[in-house]
Amino acid sequence: MSIEKYFFKKSVVASSPAAPSPAKAQEKENDDSGSVLDKDTGLILPGDIKVAYEIRANTDVGPVRSLQDSVRATAKVLGLETQASTYRDLALGLITPSSLKNKLVAFIDAPHALPDKSLVPVDAFLGKPNRDDWDTHCVTVKESWQIFCAKVDSISGGQIELKHMAAPSGPAHSKVAMLWHYPTFTSGNSVYSHVMDPDSPSLWAQQMGLDDGIKTLDMFPFRLDYNHDNGPEWEKRFDNWPALREACLEHVKEIIEDDRLLVVVGDEIWQEAKWLVKSRRWTLTYVELQVDIKMFSAKPRIYLAQDFQGRVRQVLIRIWHGQYVYHNSHEERGAIWDLMWNTACEIAGVEIKNPELLTWAATHFLRSSSQDPEVAQTRPGSYTVFMNLRRRQNAEGRLLSAEEIRQYLPALFNRFPELGDLVQQASDKGHAALSAVEQHFNQKSVQTPQDRKNKREAESPAIAPPAKRVATDAKKIEAAGASAAARKTSQDRK
Repeated sequence: MSIEKYFFKKSVVASSPAAPSPAKAQEKENDDSGSVLDKDTGLILPGDIKVAYEIRANTDVGPVRSLQDSVRATAKVLGLETQASTYRDLALGLITPSSLKNKLVAFIDAPHALPDKSLVPVDAFLGKPNRDDWDTHCVTVKESWQIFCAKVDSISGGQIELKHMAAPSGPAHSKVAMLWHYPTFTSGNSVYSHVMDPDSPSLWAQQMGLDDGIKTLDMFPFRLDYNHDNGPEWEKRFDNWPALREACLEHVKEIIEDDRLLVVVGDEIWQEAKWLVKSRRWTLTYVELQVDIKMFSAKPRIYLAQDFQGRVRQVLIRIWHGQYVYHNSHEERGAIWDLMWNTACEIAGVEIKNPELLTWAATHFLRSSSQDPEVAQTRPGSYTVFMNLRRRQNAEGRLLSAEEIRQYLPALFNRFPELGDLVQQASDKGHAALSAVEQHFNQKSVQTPQDRKNKREAESPAIAPPAKRVATDAKKIEAAGASAAARKTSQDRK
């Protein structure tokens, strides 16, 4: 199937939840710097949210659970009871029995050739500050990349600066291929760098560490400044975009050919991912996990790519983009996200770096206050944080301390200093300190409508009483005079 035929009348989403341009990123760093992880409480104190997330992603806080305990903790958040000891078994147990499920299990369990390994550590390029070429992780991938770069240079007429493109990380025949959208200038490693860049905030959601058997690549490897409002706008940026897109798709198709598992990150490239399957004349079907939480407007799905003989050739799993961690404040979404990531890890046979990271991020990860409206809009409001704290308190069966509550709600206490005293008083009396915050919001819910009414009345211009009607027409004046005289005569007679 040709690329033009497949994409005819299809609109490819052109918005990326990737990170902002260097200038904006620097503004945010200056505004929100200084995150600190308190190991005693497990709290991220106010500071830059990206830094805070990276700290937690690479730090053990509190007692380390066994894998089975983590599986059951994830199930509990989803409202499920399970005896499963692995995330794979938990996910498979949520799929309705069918012939397609049987094919999936058989494919996962079937013996297969051992994957290759990267010839050098995938992050070795970080130790070369004056890079003038990309590392060779795999001879096959490097040769394909060089041919692709030459094609891009020719198609774009030199419009694209090749050294800023992000080369694939990992080997051709990998444990799992991680397919992302495009690189941005968020990371300082923008010259001859690779997709698996430890300095890229989004990739901390890739819970697999720096395994040398994992392949990480971008669908479109052209590094751009992030445009929140309009997305990449490929057609406007590049004069010959259709030909460039075709070159990208053919390149990705070639280097994932031997991969049994493909994880597609984000919604922006799903149409392209489907083309990768259907261009081989394979069919794409799926099984669903029977849970209430949705991903991409449907129940979480595991896709099977089958050839014309009905043999499963590749499994695909869709995952939210890493940037979503900075916006999600729903524990259940964090749990289903963990489940899908960890299932992919176990199918691939790679270490799960932090099995409950995304659940933790939704409930414990502090979004600090900011004077930058653009930053503030990406953070949950104080009421959302309060609701998460209340759920956490109920789940853990312990009262949160006044200090913990202050650390989670700095903006609220700055705005209402008296609330801090009420929280401390409740704590000193042995009451639930969080109840003072709840009472505050309850009062606000009653006061706010009346406050708004009072404000409207205070700001509205005074309305003068209606003026007395005065007759101006001569006949009306004469009639009014006659009427008054008649009334006077009547009164005199009385």
